[in-house]
Amino acid sequence: MTLSAKQQLRLRAKSVEFRLPLRLEKAAVKVVPGLRSDPWLPGERELGVIFTHVPKSAGTSIVDSLFGQKSRHVPILRYAAHDEQRFAESFKFTFVRNPWSRIHSAYHYLHRVVGKGDKFVDWTWATHYLSDVPTFEEFILRLRDPRYLREVKRYAHFRDQMDWISIPGRGGGVMDFIGRFESLDADFQNVCDRLGLRDLSLPQLRAGTGQDYRKAFTAEMVDIVGDIYQRDIRALGYDF
Repeated sequence: MTLSAKQQLRLRAKSVEFRLPLRLEKAAVKVVPGLRSDPWLPGERELGVIFTHVPKSAGTSIVDSLFGQKSRHVPILRYAAHDEQRFAESFKFTFVRNPWSRIHSAYHYLHRVVGKGDKFVDWTWATHYLSDVPTFEEFILRLRDPRYLREVKRYAHFRDQMDWISIPGRGGGVMDFIGRFESLDADFQNVCDRLGLRDLSLPQLRAGTGQDYRKAFTAEMVDIVGDIYQRDIRALGYDF
């Protein structure tokens, strides 16, 4: 099973969005069908917030708890392009994750759906790109191939986290609060306190591997991922 030409084109088009300066993104959201829809969830509008869901950083549970809705992945850039005034007035927050832990989680999440069919793009993408890398180590070593790496990093689950939470051409961060997967409960409570919300808890909607990611890495694998995610590591202050 392979990605259709239409699916490949769509993934490449979505990848371009992350590199657009704000003025071009503003133009794009007016004419590109996939970008026209309102990025704000109803719950975000009600609370006056923007939550940027970085894939594989507990966002599904956070959206369910705060808004009682299904999550989706929308870069912070698109909010600013749709309504700059509302963007400026909103409390903007996100959660991030150690890059080595995140890629370990993303690989296993997607590898579980290899060969399941074409009902969801995750299933098709995983079958197309992960069928011949049956182990995590083989996957990481395969990322030494620049062409394979380029295709993998276009996909939402493997993009730099900074792609989701920054605006091209703007110096400094745009988020008001960056929580950590590693201190999820405490940081989620911090968000709730800022929003005046009480008695909320985080459901576990996506089961992890249950493994210590560090045991899955050789020294070579640590270096490969460190090189791939230099931007996140520097900006977010992570190490292996």
